[in-house]
Amino acid sequence: MNLTKRVPELIVLVYAVLFLLTKDPASQWDRVIVSDGKGYYGYLTAFLIYHDSGYGFIDQYESEYYPAGRELFKDFRFKTDEGIVNKYFPGLSILWLPFFYIGHAAALLSGFPADGYSLPYQLAIAFAAFFYFWLSLLILRKILRFYTKNEQVIVYVLIAAALGTNLIYYTVNNGSQVHVYNFFLINAFIYFVLSACKSGKTGCFTGAAFALGMIIISRPQNGLIVLSLPFICGNRESFITFLRKIFSSFRIFIPAFAALVLPLLVPVIYWYAITGNLLVYSYGNETYDLSKPHLWLFLFSFEKGWLLYTPVAALALWGFVFLFKKSRWQFYSLAGFLFFLVYFLSSWWIWNYTSYMSQRVMIDYYAFVAILLIFVFQWIENRRMRILLPVFLAGLIGLNVMQHFQHLIWVYPAGPVTADSYFSNFFGFSKGTTFLIPESEIRVKQVYRNDFGNIEPLFRTSDFIASSSAYSGKKFLQLDPGSDEKLLFVRGMADFKEIQPVILRIGARVNPEITDSTCTFEVKIGTSRKKYSTNAHNLLSGLKAGRWKYSEMAVYLPYIRSVNDSLFISIQNLCQGNVLLDDLQVELLTMKGPGRHDWIPSAYDPVDSVMVFRTDLETPLQSPWGNTQTVTQEHSYSGKYASGINLLTPIASSLKEMQV
Repeated sequence: MNLTKRVPELIVLVYAVLFLLTKDPASQWDRVIVSDGKGYYGYLTAFLIYHDSGYGFIDQYESEYYPAGRELFKDFRFKTDEGIVNKYFPGLSILWLPFFYIGHAAALLSGFPADGYSLPYQLAIAFAAFFYFWLSLLILRKILRFYTKNEQVIVYVLIAAALGTNLIYYTVNNGSQVHVYNFFLINAFIYFVLSACKSGKTGCFTGAAFALGMIIISRPQNGLIVLSLPFICGNRESFITFLRKIFSSFRIFIPAFAALVLPLLVPVIYWYAITGNLLVYSYGNETYDLSKPHLWLFLFSFEKGWLLYTPVAALALWGFVFLFKKSRWQFYSLAGFLFFLVYFLSSWWIWNYTSYMSQRVMIDYYAFVAILLIFVFQWIENRRMRILLPVFLAGLIGLNVMQHFQHLIWVYPAGPVTADSYFSNFFGFSKGTTFLIPESEIRVKQVYRNDFGNIEPLFRTSDFIASSSAYSGKKFLQLDPGSDEKLLFVRGMADFKEIQPVILRIGARVNPEITDSTCTFEVKIGTSRKKYSTNAHNLLSGLKAGRWKYSEMAVYLPYIRSVNDSLFISIQNLCQGNVLLDDLQVELLTMKGPGRHDWIPSAYDPVDSVMVFRTDLETPLQSPWGNTQTVTQEHSYSGKYASGINLLTPIASSLKEMQV
């Protein structure tokens, strides 16, 4: 058997093995349909199972199939004045439709709930990601044959594109995101355009138009792919001929126009049916600001930098050297397209797109990375270098796979990746046990340390201290297996009564006898009789038995209610073996600004009582409401009356006083 012809299938097999090793769709923490994918998928369940265009079933499946703490909750409903629409576009739901029915049939036959979210549906969407990935590789191979006849080079490039990029994660571990599907659609668009330029057949123009329509209704900003037409066509004459054939021949224009419009009608009809409007911008305040691109961060940041975490793409840029010599038209058209693409994408309000690793939005355009890699091979004429290039590519693939696994097991400290955390964990394969808190954002730091060599104020460790091989000094703290919760540290909080935000960080050197056990710090706020805030953190996550490693917890403190309140820190060992602690440190960090970091949890702070003041403005206003002169009969949301603010007069509050 000629393995060269089976490279796409072999790559899919590798992905399947990675799926089995790293993915557990039966776990509520590791479903296939997650994050934005819930919105793309929501069209199918809304119209085919629940018959609810308002998506009122979200809470039902979230409570049934996802974590109870709602850590993975995703609300994709966008409320307009006329009704609720799905924030996301429906393109993926069309691509998923046959797989949805496969999952539905499997659920009915196997006894799983036929509710759209049970295990058969999760596996069906995972299979869809693999299927479209496989098609993408088949089409990409056809595209590359327009640029080289060397099948061995094509094999190298296919492997590099599949295993040397973040396509792995967004196919294997997050297959409900849009990117592997747009990788397929953009590849189809490029192939049909290349074929149209070569053959001039009507079917090729129609295929390109339909692919473009599907691209737009899957991820509208990817409609920018039309700017790559000058490069794809190859030269100025071919580009002009391509356009002339479309707009001067009804035999080509009519089917191509119909193929483009057909998918575009899907969201338009949906919006009109729900809101009465043909166009709805469902992303609210989320938008692009072309005056503020984040080019450097987008490309080189240690947090999500595309070229840093996808060095295969950085290598591919050397293909421009060959392209400059081969065709100035293609050089300038491709360079201009990619520059504008990166400029535009980096102008999004959240430049990293909350990507897992590298820049997920660039996955859609990896066909151009593959083409540039072909040019790199063509640029290198030295035979020795041609032999070394695949070896270098193999090294970059190994680096990508290593970083993929590092991100899967969270080797970096909680929070954005910095240069320090990147290099210090470069070859790390254990879970990070610290939290990133930028020193530049700390106004005041109060630190309390205990190495168990002396009796320290505020620490309650006299009952724990043992003498043996400590991490430092002669003594450490030993927690016996299955021990009760024991108090470690107490501090009055009167001086923090009016201060916010404050972060509590607790750290220690930890040495457990058993891996994957439970030893928790308990943080409580209140008095000795009554605590109103409690937080816990498992110290042993990511630690290995018999090894000392620094581990810490961090949490935002709640508002201190009384000058009589205190901070209580306890520890409890629920392991089957001993846990040793040394160099214990407690820090109270007063932050400079009001902003908060979402990777540091907020303390549990229950509400004791609530006073609610509500008015629909339909009845006469009574205390504490005031400013009756602002009441108007224009543009009310419900009833006849609303409160208006005249821009020509000073703004006045319609609430005179308020109690909470």
